[in-house]
Formats: sequence, structure tokens, C-alpha cells
Amino acid sequence: MRSELRPYQTAAVQQTRAHWAAGRLRVCVVLPTGAGKTVVAGALLSGARRPLAIVHTDTLRSQTRARLSPHVRVETVQGLLCRRAAVDADVVFWDECHHAVSEQWRRAMALLPRDVRVVGCTATPERADGTPLGDLFQALVCTASYSTLLAGGWLAPARVVPTVGMDPAAAYLAAGQGRPCILFAPTIAECRTAVDVLRARGVRAACLDSTVPDGVRAALVAAYDAGGLDLLASPMALAEGFDSPRAAVCVLARTCVHSGTYLQVANRVTRPHATKTAVAPALLLDCTGAAERHGHPTEDRTYSLKGGIGRARPAATPRPASAAPRSAATPVPRSAVRPVTPAARRAAPLADRILAAVPRTPRAAGRTIGAVLRAWWLRVA
Repeated sequence: MRSELRPYQTAAVQQTRAHWAAGRLRVCVVLPTGAGKTVVAGALLSGARRPLAIVHTDTLRSQTRARLSPHVRVETVQGLLCRRAAVDADVVFWDECHHAVSEQWRRAMALLPRDVRVVGCTATPERADGTPLGDLFQALVCTASYSTLLAGGWLAPARVVPTVGMDPAAAYLAAGQGRPCILFAPTIAECRTAVDVLRARGVRAACLDSTVPDGVRAALVAAYDAGGLDLLASPMALAEGFDSPRAAVCVLARTCVHSGTYLQVANRVTRPHATKTAVAPALLLDCTGAAERHGHPTEDRTYSLKGGIGRARPAATPRPASAAPRSAATPVPRSAVRPVTPAARRAAPLADRILAAVPRTPRAAGRTIGAVLRAWWLRVA
């Protein structure tokens, strides 16, 4: 983890500590995706005697342990609830705290000491259903706008390409420029269909869903980061905890009713990378019209504990760039998907062979207790 804080991170640490000194012990820090929330949390936990970080998935727990000091204890919400014991901590970092309004997270928060100092970090201070954080936090800290991060080179520029109504695989083939991509579709079945179509067209693609064990997921993400895969598809598993600067294209083929979900998903591709410049920005291939509804993903926002997320300058937001002519992107028929022969399967890249071994039916997946538990926890808000 970086030892030197950026100016807006220093401001976030100072403002949070000022709130704590004034008796406002539960502070929500809002920083856009890629702005370094864990870096800020690490600075706030550094002086604690009994620091604790709380996350909501095993993947995030592994990532957080790797990024914070070894003396910080990292727990999952589910682990705290299973023990049902009072939590011994003097400073708590609550990651992805927009989930805190759910009943489970409220029960976990009730286990904390009354005088504990809490910093909750999120890019979107409202739940996926639009519910704001309300009275769970006593103060809100916002020290970095999207425009500030773009000007400082801390976020990559992005361009919206409308592909409304197009099949997600066809949208990528037409406008993705062959760049590293993450694809969001409504269901696991649709993600797998897109992956099958793209593989038939020579794209090295894999699907990450709730039936994929953690070890396989880690192997696929590592293969993607190393350039062994071109595309990862998932309904929502990549929306949090996926931090690959290499990702340059987001195919958004699932509905985002509220802006929080939209910002979490679309800004997975705005982490800086040498391949993302003003001339060749990150791309959002918008198959559902989400950008028309919620604005450009790096448009400045307003935040409130009571009202959630607003648009800072909706009237000044430029319309997305024109899409490629629809005739240039003919839908790919399912007949184009060739069956995989045993010889082709043996010759497939290691990541694809790992993925092929994952059970693809509910009955088969049910044999793995871990997969069932992960699928259940992912349905919790």
C-alpha cells in the first residue's frame, strides 16, 4: 500500500478525524471507484490499538488483508454474525458501507462497542435499491470529485458508446476494438451464452458467477490480469472487489435502476492504465440506455446521507458519442457457436479448462457446499 497520501486522501483522513474529535463517531467517506478507499482506511487505522476491518465477501477479505497492515484484523459480516459476540475494537473500517442499511449489516453494527470510531467507505452512498444510508452514519466526507480525479490523472477518461438493444456479444464484437473487457448481463445463462458466442469468434472469454469456487475465480482473474483472457462475464460478481487496471471496455447489458449500481459497474474500467488515454479512452458499451438515464459514469455527483446520490450538473452533461451504424453490428446467431471437441478442450488455455470443470447445473453445483453458501450470501443486499 502507498505510504504517501494524495491530497484528497489526506483531506479525507483529516476531516474524518475532526468528526471523531467532535463526537461524530460514525463517518461515511465517499470516494469514487479507484480513488483509494483502502489507502484512506489504512491511514485511519494506523494509530488504533485494536483495529478492525469488516467486509462482506471472502474475496474482499483476502484483498483487504493484502492491502492493510498485518496488525489489522479483517472479518466478514457473516463471520461476526455467526459468532454473535461483542466485537473488541477501537477503530473500525467498514468497506462497501452502502450495504449497511440491510438487516444483516444493522445486526452486525449492533455488535460494535458504543464508543468505537467507525469509518465506512463507499463510492456510492446508497444501496442497490436506492435506499440512502440515513441515520446509520453521523457525518459524510466527500473530498474528491470525478473531475478532480480525472484532472490529476487518478482516473482514466471514458467514452459512452450507445449499443441499446444489441446483443452483448455483438456489441463487443462491433465496438469493443478487441480490448480487455468485462461484461455484465442480467443472468448467469445470458453471461454463458455471450461467452460461448465470443469464444466461437476467437475471443478468450470466461464466465464468473456464484457457482465458481473462490480458487477458480482467483485463477481466472489472475489469468485476465496477466493477459491470458480477453473478457470476463458476470451478472454482478465483478461489480465490487474487481480492481484490474487492464480492463478497458465495459459491456453493460443489465438494467441499472438506480445510479449506485450503475456507477459501481461502469467505473470498473476507469482505473488508470497506459492503454487508456484521451485518444483511446475506456469504453462503456451501453446496451440498456443506462447512461441516458444516469449520466456519464465520470460525471460529478452530489451525495447525501438522506438523499443518496444526485447529479451535480445534469444540464451540462454531453450526450454520449454516436454509436457505430447498427448495420455494422449484425447479431451473432447461436448457430455460430461450434461445439467444443475433446481435442479442442485439451488444447484450450488453462483458465478455460479450469472454468469448464465448474458444475453448470444447479444440481451439480449443489454438491459443493461452498458454492451454495456463496450463492446465498450474494443475494443478500
